[in-house]
Amino acid sequence: MRLPVLLCLCTLALAGCSSLTDSLNESVRERAKVQTIDQNLFLVEMTLPAHHTTLATREAAYEHARQWCEKKNQGAQYLEGVSKRLEDGRAQAKVVFRCVHFMRAPSED
Repeated sequence: MRLPVLLCLCTLALAGCSSLTDSLNESVRERAKVQTIDQNLFLVEMTLPAHHTTLATREAAYEHARQWCEKKNQGAQYLEGVSKRLEDGRAQAKVVFRCVHFMRAPSED
């Protein structure tokens, strides 16, 4: 009797985590701005609420840059990344990157 109840609770908890992750991803997309610095040099700036750490904000900025380049069927080459805590408690990160073509790994021939 307890096992089916426990399975139902676990299923509901996992479904809630998925929707929470989706809403976090949506809020991250809304708070990220990509600016063009040069022909193939970009800056992504991201600011997240105070409950996020500066490291997590910088990682989210890296991921946003990767996804941005992926839309162009390219990879992201990270050049510089910095993050800080703002006076109001929010976390901010800036990442400079460029989009590069994928290279095949050398063969063992």
